[in-house]
Amino acid sequence: MAAPLWLHALLGWRPATKKGMPRCQRVLNEAIAPNIADIGSDESLRIAGDIYQQLGIPRGRKGADIGDASQDNRNHGTPFEIGVETDIRRSLSEQAPSRGWTVARKGDASDYAQFHHLGELQSLLEDHPTLRTTLGRDYHIKTDVLVGVDPPQAGRLPFLHAAISCKWSIRSDRVQNVRHEFATLVRHRRGRLPHLVLVTIEPSPSRLVSIGRGTGEVDAVYHLLYEELDRAVKTCGTTARQQSEWAELVQQRRVKPFHELVTDLILS
Repeated sequence: MAAPLWLHALLGWRPATKKGMPRCQRVLNEAIAPNIADIGSDESLRIAGDIYQQLGIPRGRKGADIGDASQDNRNHGTPFEIGVETDIRRSLSEQAPSRGWTVARKGDASDYAQFHHLGELQSLLEDHPTLRTTLGRDYHIKTDVLVGVDPPQAGRLPFLHAAISCKWSIRSDRVQNVRHEFATLVRHRRGRLPHLVLVTIEPSPSRLVSIGRGTGEVDAVYHLLYEELDRAVKTCGTTARQQSEWAELVQQRRVKPFHELVTDLILS
């Protein structure tokens, strides 16, 4: 299944930095780069360029200003987060309308039944500096997209069915943030664990491996350009390492096509 149309609107090209111009000229024959690529990496440029060629993204198109899901703008969300949220809400309502789904970018894990106690714990830390200094933790978990299921009994909190982290690209600091958030949910749940997944369009298998491998903090990575990335890795002259790491992720089902996410949510 090809990349969704809403994602096409976010993809485009950006001018190369002065430092990156020689590399872009050498790899792409022009001083521009796909806005999903790392300008400092030949492999990232080569793979992303091939993906854009497959999708027919014209080199004259400027991509959307994606920004970053920092604490300051998290309540508003980036266009990428909004696209993921909207896509999942629509697909769930069409394919399983009777489940009572809630899909939101706003809110906290403590708004849901199995993590409600984290809100009480956070209040204690805020009211007692000694506890805050000793424990040194923040129990506010505001993952990018929260998928809940309404309870059959009125007046009860919804059940957190999935916590979805949305990352336009993968960097080491972002990986650690995801692992920290999800590990907190694993350790402190009271009840069944929700799905803990990451959605991305990162083009480099070596970076996907950094989150795809692990000890269970992340169920799987769902890639919005899965088919295009698969073809690019196999045909655009990537290194043996990139091909090997991509094959590992695919064979171990650590990276899946984005369209499988809703099916996985419905069937479990």
